[in-house]
Amino acid sequence: MVAPIGRSPDDLDKLTTSINKLGSAYQHYIAARTAIRDYVISVNEKNYVQVEQHIALAIEELGQAKLVIEGNEAQETVLRLLNAVSDWGAIASQVHAAFASYQETVQTKILANFTALAEAGNALVRLNALLMTGVLLDLQAAHAAVTSYLSNGQDTLLATAYSSMNAAKTRINQAERDDKDLRDALHAFSISLDTYIDGLRKAVVYREKAHRLFNEDLAPLGAKTQAHIEDLHRQTIEQQRNNSRGSSS
Repeated sequence: MVAPIGRSPDDLDKLTTSINKLGSAYQHYIAARTAIRDYVISVNEKNYVQVEQHIALAIEELGQAKLVIEGNEAQETVLRLLNAVSDWGAIASQVHAAFASYQETVQTKILANFTALAEAGNALVRLNALLMTGVLLDLQAAHAAVTSYLSNGQDTLLATAYSSMNAAKTRINQAERDDKDLRDALHAFSISLDTYIDGLRKAVVYREKAHRLFNEDLAPLGAKTQAHIEDLHRQTIEQQRNNSRGSSS
């Protein structure tokens, strides 16, 4: 194949390489976006590992494209893309950190504390079933709503949970007034319930932070970065087509 005037076979090889690198970077970037979406839905660590892997590969491919792509303007565009993809990866890492804090809080502050509450509540029921049965029923209803909320994030479930826990607190306060012998035990039980509620509030904050980062920061940057990669890829392919037409004329 005869190269067009002013363009060597080496130049054409570089152009082809840059097209392939940009195409590969684009595919890895799309794979990373799919993986972060799956991670947010499932909070499965395997999905986040894929996010990190694909972002690293996208950055590597863009870095190699910058070495061979021609024109200062095109190189500056690739550099901006490198920065954008790096920024995207950094925000994805923040999403991951928020979800990690959320999961730890769920395990240590919510699930573990409810188990302790249930055990203490059952012990109090044996001492005064009349006073404590209603409390435990409220707590069971609250925890059922909390568990559902943790699965789907529906705010109405959270409101239901807080309502049931407030009802339990009211019953505990009444029980403290009605049974002086159980006052100390009921007070300790009330403190444990406060700890459970505090853990739930912290989990909600972490969950909302993760979703806010994903929806308000990551998604807009992702759409913009994807559009830039596609545009530069099209420009490079068009340049190759122009060179091919020039070589055949």
